[in-house]
Amino acid sequence: MPLVVILFATWFLAILAGVAANQDALIEWYGNQQRALQVRGLAADIYQQIRETGTVPTDLNAFSAMPGYEHQRLVINTPWQGYAVSSLLTDGNWQYQRVAMFSQPAASAVASSQYLDSSHNACGTTAFDNVATWCGSKTSYWWRFDLKDEYARQINAEKTAQRRLLQKFASYYAMVANNKQVFPNPGGSSVRLTDLLAGYSKTATSCTGQYQWQGIPLDCSDLYSAWGTPRVYNYLNEDYIAILATAPFTNAAGAAVQISSQLDATTRVFN
Repeated sequence: MPLVVILFATWFLAILAGVAANQDALIEWYGNQQRALQVRGLAADIYQQIRETGTVPTDLNAFSAMPGYEHQRLVINTPWQGYAVSSLLTDGNWQYQRVAMFSQPAASAVASSQYLDSSHNACGTTAFDNVATWCGSKTSYWWRFDLKDEYARQINAEKTAQRRLLQKFASYYAMVANNKQVFPNPGGSSVRLTDLLAGYSKTATSCTGQYQWQGIPLDCSDLYSAWGTPRVYNYLNEDYIAILATAPFTNAAGAAVQISSQLDATTRVFN
């Protein structure tokens, strides 16, 4: 074979190898971008679900079966993609869970259990299932969220809703009946608002429409807390009431967290 043919063939094969290498690099780059987008999309939806319910999905299959999140079924089984929920962690104030979503490039991927151990913590020395700070490996795409970081927002949202509800009771109190101003007596010191509605049999998820008790208009956002638990009407006396809700999370001692707002009308302006 003439030398020029050999040289040309060698040159041509080198070009082909370079093109193939460039294509492989491009495919890998697009694959990594796809992983990053999937983690971002899943994390956004998981966080939204946490905001709606106050709890975390047990796994991605359960998550993608929830109403409104079915579209995530298309991406939950991507190779080297993982989801983790910690056991109950306890700091000085709360008991809470941690959740993580991650995706690893195939070239550097390890088993999920290894990814979550202390040796792959990029910002600490402990494993994922530990109260100390944890970050995913630097070669991966990841998202981590501690549920305790959501508690303040949820409590504030619940307090705001309770104040709105108490305004309705204040309007009732402002009406004079039999020469008196009183809050409505539920017949007990502590009663669920849903139990005050004759024949009511719905749940937080099936509740619709408007209701009335003692002429006070109540909608579903009045009957149920930010977490979907029934609110309780506490009748302390005819001038003093409170609204109470129980959160789905607990304090560091393991006690259920209760959020309440009071309305005390015992201070009056005398003419």
